[in-house]
Amino acid sequence: MLNKAAILDGLDLSSFMLAAAIEKARTILRDQSTIALSEEGQTQLARLLQSQPMPTVR
Repeated sequence: MLNKAAILDGLDLSSFMLAAAIEKARTILRDQSTIALSEEGQTQLARLLQSQPMPTVR
């Protein structure tokens, strides 16, 4: 099955498998580097970014 898919994609089996592994790695890395916030979380983050905190003693 993998061999047939590779041939149909114009690749040898090694290149086909490597391309699939690279795509999977990209997906995992993208998913792990993305922060998903709820609508409430987005609102709270925007509020925090817009507010000016008071300076501390330090």
